[in-house]
Amino acid sequence: MSALATTVERLRGLRPAYPDVYAPRIGVPAEPGWRSFADLEPHVGQLCAQAREEDNPGRLASVAAAAVGGTLSHAVLGRVTAALVLERRAWTVAAGHLAVHGDDDQVALRDTSVLVLPDDPAAGHPDAEVVPDLPTLLDRVAADAVATLRPLLDAVRAATRYGLVPLWNGAADAVRGAAHYAPLYAGATGSGHTRWAPPSSTRWPRTARACAGGEGPRSWSGVPRPTGCRCGPPAASTTGPTRRWSGRPTRTA
Repeated sequence: MSALATTVERLRGLRPAYPDVYAPRIGVPAEPGWRSFADLEPHVGQLCAQAREEDNPGRLASVAAAAVGGTLSHAVLGRVTAALVLERRAWTVAAGHLAVHGDDDQVALRDTSVLVLPDDPAAGHPDAEVVPDLPTLLDRVAADAVATLRPLLDAVRAATRYGLVPLWNGAADAVRGAAHYAPLYAGATGSGHTRWAPPSSTRWPRTARACAGGEGPRSWSGVPRPTGCRCGPPAASTTGPTRRWSGRPTRTA
């Protein structure tokens, strides 16, 4: 089993009922419906239009923008944050390395490459790229995530006129929520965890670092909820399938 597969298997175990909330798939499946993040920008407007029609009684552009932006941010940042928190490992979140399925919120990785620290047991593995230290690892992930999300969130802004500041705050919420809840779930499942917090040197844009509290992000129905992302515990979010901007059932935390 590759180092990345070991990490993904652990992430799948955090929420056994909804294993894809934290875990990506390794390798892009051959079945239809998968699209690279590098090819996603032209379709964002359509996703926002769908989100105005599905589970959005007021057809509010702000609700649609928050739903689409939140889905994209969790796909790019939520899962990898859980890996960073628990194992101090990460996969590449560059747009060309990620794919998303159009019928649900599953994410797939192009290959088994993984970013690790020098003291990681997988440091000598052919698929592992060793980075010098944790700040460098976080900086690498943050830079790639910003490059991946920027054109997509700009497209959400263009389609809905929703502000870039709250969109980037939603991306920060994806990090904050996963960093908080993944260790709690790891402890609950008896797998242990590594406590971690992002250093101030991480290269987020000003808007991505702006979220420091206040009302949590909106659920897919547009109702505010107190959790920082879709990975909150059952007491703070739904425990069964909900609906996303595509209008089709999906998994929740």
